[in-house]
Amino acid sequence: MRYRYILLDLDNTLYDTRQTEQKAMSAFLDHYAPEAEKSKLFSNYRELNENLWQALESGKLEIKKFNQERFRRFFAQESILADPAEAGNYYLALLCKYHLFYPEAEEIYEYLTKKYKVALITNGLRVAQKQRIKQTFLKREISPLYIGEVIGHHKPAAGVVDHIMVKENWMERDKIIIIGDSLRSDILCAVNSGISSIWCNFTGEDPGVYQPDYTVHNLLEIKNIL
Repeated sequence: MRYRYILLDLDNTLYDTRQTEQKAMSAFLDHYAPEAEKSKLFSNYRELNENLWQALESGKLEIKKFNQERFRRFFAQESILADPAEAGNYYLALLCKYHLFYPEAEEIYEYLTKKYKVALITNGLRVAQKQRIKQTFLKREISPLYIGEVIGHHKPAAGVVDHIMVKENWMERDKIIIIGDSLRSDILCAVNSGISSIWCNFTGEDPGVYQPDYTVHNLLEIKNIL
């Protein structure tokens, strides 16, 4: 068997995070800016949020400051008078309430966990990730969850893979493959760690300088590789 171990990303890989964020932000803006034009505010938030995730992944922002900081900046930018810490907690609760999976997520998860040792990995915030996984088809007893905030390393740092290899007693680095949607986070993590990668390109993105080992356009295509 070419591979034995799977590192499986959550957001925008199993979770349909784009749709989840849209639903959560719609409810969020109903609460904090009911008279504003939602589409414009949501677009502005997405751009700001993406920039902060890049800062986190490059080590320029601490995870403990992330959630409050994004709403501090967003409220300042949009002239919304509200407490960013309270807003951050409110938004995380909405993410948990509205979270969605891609339609094929459960089928591919069951397929992978029957054939391989699987670990779930995420850079997402601890509070939301631990809450969202409850009462879903994801089973932490067979696919342990590794959260960057908890282990002290965030993708694309090689320390993520090193940490999991030690904890799970995975001895063969060349038998590990990561599955994820983010070129900057998941695919670069594979490069930095010396492991293989499957890129979930669900949006028709150009890979640019990144070179994943495999590319799929829906989750079930993974069965053709593994």
